[in-house]
Amino acid sequence: MATVAVRKQGARPARGVQRAATRPTRCPRASRGRLAVVVASKVKGEEDKEAEDSSRSRSRSRKWNVSRFAKQLLFFRTGGVVGGTVRVVTFPFRLAKRMLGRGASPSADGLVEVLLDHTRTRTSEEGEDLVVMVAGATGGVGKRCVTKLLSLGRRVRVLVRDADKARELFRGAGDLAAPGAKLELCAADITQPQTLQPSMFQDVGTVMCTTACKVAPKEGDTDKRDKYYQGIKFFDPEIVGDTPEVVDFEGVKNLVDAFKENGVSTMSKEKRWLAKNKSGGEGVDLLSLPQLAWGSLDDVVMGGVSESSMEASGENVVFKGIVRTENNGGFASMRTRNVDPALDLSGEAGITLRVRGNGMRFKFLVRTETGFDAVAYASSFDTKDGEWQEIDLPFKDFIPVFRAKTVTGDEAKPLNTKNIVSMQVMLSKFEYDGALNPSFRAGEFELPIAGLRTYRGSARAGGEEEEEEEEEERPRFVYVSSAGVTRPNRPGIDVEVEPPAVKLNDALGGILTYKLKGEDYIRESGLSYCVVRPCALTEEPEGAEIVVEQGDTIRGKISREDVASLMCSMVLEKFDQAKDVTFEVTSTQPFSEPYVQGEGHQPRTGSDWKAILDKANVRRGVTGKTINGKYTGNVPEQETLAGTGAERPLTDAWYSW
Repeated sequence: MATVAVRKQGARPARGVQRAATRPTRCPRASRGRLAVVVASKVKGEEDKEAEDSSRSRSRSRKWNVSRFAKQLLFFRTGGVVGGTVRVVTFPFRLAKRMLGRGASPSADGLVEVLLDHTRTRTSEEGEDLVVMVAGATGGVGKRCVTKLLSLGRRVRVLVRDADKARELFRGAGDLAAPGAKLELCAADITQPQTLQPSMFQDVGTVMCTTACKVAPKEGDTDKRDKYYQGIKFFDPEIVGDTPEVVDFEGVKNLVDAFKENGVSTMSKEKRWLAKNKSGGEGVDLLSLPQLAWGSLDDVVMGGVSESSMEASGENVVFKGIVRTENNGGFASMRTRNVDPALDLSGEAGITLRVRGNGMRFKFLVRTETGFDAVAYASSFDTKDGEWQEIDLPFKDFIPVFRAKTVTGDEAKPLNTKNIVSMQVMLSKFEYDGALNPSFRAGEFELPIAGLRTYRGSARAGGEEEEEEEEEERPRFVYVSSAGVTRPNRPGIDVEVEPPAVKLNDALGGILTYKLKGEDYIRESGLSYCVVRPCALTEEPEGAEIVVEQGDTIRGKISREDVASLMCSMVLEKFDQAKDVTFEVTSTQPFSEPYVQGEGHQPRTGSDWKAILDKANVRRGVTGKTINGKYTGNVPEQETLAGTGAERPLTDAWYSW
């Protein structure tokens, strides 16, 4: 959550000074869980300054506060002053600061680092995608998933232990990235759940988990792990570092839990709508949007001495402050930083406010251009003193204005609701074109706001249903496991003819046992998933003939390039065949014969992979496990249990962990 500075409970509002914030401490969430703020303590001696400034407020002559001017300007130009010295409320995450360019962080805590950003080249019609997180992105499969996704213009966030290694590995990724691509970096350790922070999962719609415990030849390996990666010649292996239990079970469990708690897949329909730039059926709660960060913007920017803030109060927020008319001023406002990408509100009819009025007229403004002093579109609204009101502001009634003057002629373009970059609520003594606000009163004011959301006119045909259908046709958690995970201790298994890991399972700390346990946790998580079990992974090129089966019996080898291609297709295409399934994948290439691509080779497309899964008749519920002493084969677990009259053992359920 962003660090925000608000007035301490019970303290009087500052008069003429912008108070600094020190030692922020968290305060309880509002009862609806929507507004999360941070209360900042006063600096030593601030009360004296406040009293002194209060005395000055009674004087007709006021000195312009250059410090407050600089802070407000910095907030909108650079994202604020370090330490929280700008009074601002962020609901509940800060805007991804793309305006800072390379190396900027879209999270308030600085845990998400931008390595490359080609989203500026995306057209407005193309919208914005949810983030695909790749965990284990410096590994053999993970790094290939990253480059493939970037080459398709996707937003990718890598989750790695070694940030320096990742920066070096993806240094040249920009050369392969297509327009619209974005690469972000998070340094975290899935075996340490406290490192998996909520901001890392902001806007993440899919996780591709390619993590694994580290296996190395006992005789040693090269710096690039050539012996391990080649996948053909056998070297006597050993576990290096964390055990399979810690990485392949506990680590995967931690990652699943963090994604369920903080990823887009568990957001409300409204927030999911926003992340995909589509309109939801009930409108959008603008106070709760991750993109919108609100900051004071008062007449101090033109020499005035008014001031304002926005503070949490129970379930509401309060726009409050003091409007002073000295120095030719007379307005106070709260404005959002520019959002990037812009909000597409083209499916909405307007904005609804629920406010408790004070009898004065306010303005609500939106902008479609990113310039600090750009043309705005305004709609005024009157309030009733002491009464709660719901006020509709139709977009068709917003008028173009520039510094309180209406814009006419060629510059008076219609409001483009597909490209809303900022919003603003204002109390001003000025109406439009020299006219004065008829109900304006100088001095202190408050406007409690209980709701700020869009409302819909005629909904896009089938919009919500299409969104739900799209959500259902892709796995949200894709896990690279291993063929052979169900074979240790399977009745009648001959370990001498199985891959080495089956025979060495116990010697390697239960490497297959704990991969299977990680699989089970994913399957029981409630997330839509796909578990891919490749046979021996090689560094050979993609393109060999592929075989997909279920029941965990096949052997052979497969290129990491092919596995990455399959995984990317599953998360990018409408791929119902890959949702909530577990399967093994290998190639027909003999183990002893290196695969060589033929002339004119074309990479497989999503349609190609879909056809391969269709041919394999992949079924949900098939795991190939042995339950109650019975090998389930390629039959769904529940069918096997039903046929024997047995029940799944309690030790095999998520709640036993």
